[in-house]
Amino acid sequence: CVISSGYSVAPAPVTPAAPVLTVPAPLCDATTVAITFTAVDGVEYSLSSDFTTTITNGSFTANANSTGTVYARATGTTCVISSGYTVAPAPVTPAAPVLTVPAPLCDATTVTITFTAVEGVEYSLTSDFSTTISEGSFTTEVNSSGTVYARTEGTTCVISSDYTVAPAPISPAAPTTDGDQVECLQDQMDALTASATVGEGLSLVWYDAPTGGNEVADPSLSTVGNITYYAEAVNNATGCVSVTRTPVTLTIFNCAIQFTKTADVTEVKEIGEVITYTLTVTNTGNGTLTDVIITDPMTGLDKNIGTLLPGEVKTEETTYTVTDSDLQKESILNVATVKATLPNDETIEEEASETVGVSNNQIIANDDDFGTYFLSYGGRLGNILDNDILDGVRPDDADVDFEFTELDGIIGLLIDENGELNLIPGVNEAREYTLKYTLREVVNPSNTDDAIVVFRLTNDEVNLNITKTSFEKEVFVGDEFEYEIVLSNIGGTPASNVIVSDDLPNGVTYISSQVTANSSNAEVVLSVTGSRLTWTIANLAADAKVTFRVKVLAATAGSITNVVVVGAEEDDTDEVDNQDDDVNTIKPFHIPNVITPNNDGDNDTFEIEGINIFVSTEITIFNRYGDHVFEKKNYQNDWNAPGQAAGTYFYVLTAIDKAGQAHEYKGWIQVIKSN
Repeated sequence: CVISSGYSVAPAPVTPAAPVLTVPAPLCDATTVAITFTAVDGVEYSLSSDFTTTITNGSFTANANSTGTVYARATGTTCVISSGYTVAPAPVTPAAPVLTVPAPLCDATTVTITFTAVEGVEYSLTSDFSTTISEGSFTTEVNSSGTVYARTEGTTCVISSDYTVAPAPISPAAPTTDGDQVECLQDQMDALTASATVGEGLSLVWYDAPTGGNEVADPSLSTVGNITYYAEAVNNATGCVSVTRTPVTLTIFNCAIQFTKTADVTEVKEIGEVITYTLTVTNTGNGTLTDVIITDPMTGLDKNIGTLLPGEVKTEETTYTVTDSDLQKESILNVATVKATLPNDETIEEEASETVGVSNNQIIANDDDFGTYFLSYGGRLGNILDNDILDGVRPDDADVDFEFTELDGIIGLLIDENGELNLIPGVNEAREYTLKYTLREVVNPSNTDDAIVVFRLTNDEVNLNITKTSFEKEVFVGDEFEYEIVLSNIGGTPASNVIVSDDLPNGVTYISSQVTANSSNAEVVLSVTGSRLTWTIANLAADAKVTFRVKVLAATAGSITNVVVVGAEEDDTDEVDNQDDDVNTIKPFHIPNVITPNNDGDNDTFEIEGINIFVSTEITIFNRYGDHVFEKKNYQNDWNAPGQAAGTYFYVLTAIDKAGQAHEYKGWIQVIKSN
């Protein structure tokens, strides 16, 4: 028994293919995008897995910068499949650049436009960004317009700003002027003021420099000198100034001219004499003089000497020949004129005159002083005509005579016909002589003049020099030492009856003297009277020298000054060196010859006074048998004859002074002792 049940198995539902989503890039500044896919019939689509809502037409809107899922299932089934999606953020369009467009400067061809550049944004003057603007500025022409494009880097998000540049204002033309102004300084003259003109709508401003400088309110000049002011045009509407300034120079000159006239003679005496005039023109002002014309009607001079610069001097010579009618006058007056054009085109004129006297030949006998001579002089005194004048010059011997009217007792004066005076030596006394003579013109004996001749005769002069020295020798009481005296005749003339006197000072005793040098072998005579030594030399030749040595004994301690004096029969031209002195000191030194060593405090030791003046000493004392009883270097005045009997002892003392010279002293000592 079979029964059956039939069955039918439905077909299995099919899971659809996952939707292929097309997710576009968000547009600039977009908040959503439309995502699309190809919808398949029999498949439903939803943004939620429960399919509470479905997507129709194969598209839906999603937010930028978001993610999500699209679910697909076969209609009437639970077979589901999905596709996820991600939407990128939307690119941002940058802010439009805020452009700063300056007003063009005067005459400018370009301006620089600026803006604040934002990081991450690129800027360009072209929409294709083929070139970019850097650092937020660019240069463009005046009187133009354009656009600045901005886009976020890596995007196509573009924004732009337009600009317009105005035309550049034009600088006005420089002011015009009538030119520089020049004047000569005058009393109560008005100041010079610079002037210039500008066009309508322009102002005029003055400066003290072609560029820069300081503005000048009063461009004027009222004193001698010059100054340049500079005019600038200013556009009242735009403020533009002229590219250049117009200079105007104001000059005030000290306009002056000096004109002098001199003649080469002060007087004339003959027809046909020629007077040469020198005309000197000096520009004593500070402006240039032009067309300088010198006119001298008397000589016929009429000459344009051209231009005369400030301080410049020009001279012209012109001559005039004396006529007979001129000699009938007391003088000849010549007047000349100079004219010149000043810097301000005015004319200046000056006159100069010169008077030449008319007279006979002037004769002048001038006094002569022929100087001072020694009585021994013989020869020329001078020529009396050398100092005299005839017709303005030294007279020729043939044109004058002379006659001495007073000879003042002079003897042996030789007078030559040409005016030479010569003197015979040794026949006149020493004094001043004054002679008189008359000078007369040969052709006019009444034309005379008188003069005197003075000269002096004096005793011959010498110049003697004397020196004295003891060579700064260190001297002690009892020493012998020498003075050296040097006599020199340095005057170039012989000296007669020369006397050298030497007064020895107290404290020394004369021993001897000698002449150690005598260059001219002069005879020297010595006389000694007490402490005075006198040497007499009858004749001491020029440039001769005599050296004396005087030996003395140092007798008493103390300062000694020795003075020597020289004199001669003749006057001495320099008496300062006729005397000399030497200052030295005799140092004390005493060796006793008795000691009494009894401890009474009086003469207890052999004490040598002044022994400390030596730098070192050595003493030896011995008895009458020659036995040395005491020897000591650098003796200290302490020997008191210890262990020695009373009696006579002998000593030898050797001492070295500061100059290293040795002194030796020998003597005896009496030693007295009580029993």
